[in-house]
Amino acid sequence: MALQAPWLTHRNPEKARAAAEQVAQMHERFVDRHGSDLILVEGKNLPAVYAEAVAPTEGRDPDVVARAQAIARQTIVDSELIHASHVALLSHPVAGFGFYQDFAHVTRALDNGDGADSDNLAVLRGYLDDEGVPVWLLRRIIEERLPSSSAALARALEQPGFGWERDGDQLLTSTTGDQEPAVTLAIVPSMCSELS
Repeated sequence: MALQAPWLTHRNPEKARAAAEQVAQMHERFVDRHGSDLILVEGKNLPAVYAEAVAPTEGRDPDVVARAQAIARQTIVDSELIHASHVALLSHPVAGFGFYQDFAHVTRALDNGDGADSDNLAVLRGYLDDEGVPVWLLRRIIEERLPSSSAALARALEQPGFGWERDGDQLLTSTTGDQEPAVTLAIVPSMCSELS
């Protein structure tokens, strides 16, 4: 039922407030540890990085932390992320954690602009069409790389006249990802937080 109607899981104001606090605390610890809210990790190293992010060790019972981290590690091991050459792990104080495969291909396309190679442009097109990639993240990585990102988008979209200043908002409103950061139904971080 929670997967079919996630809004029902946020009805109790006390539980919603506690969950929001947990996500914000996880985010703060993540940024303190990594110096950024976004890091690139090899898939094989992702289980350990994610486990530490959702169930930190400091000041907690080691047995409880071990159980919580095992749950987090197993979530990644059981997914296709473990086989990825690299995954971007993004922490947000409201939306929590997000995982993005082939992120470096997207940033290379945006950085290289008109000189981006066709493989990187194909991944960029995939990100624009992927409802799992939030619009607010796309906006961020595009705007951080202007003006080269505008040229890359013109090539990826096969629209030579595309210009970010003129056409960017229209492009992003046509994508299907979340427009703004929102509370997500993320069970593993909640379980790990409650255990530890």
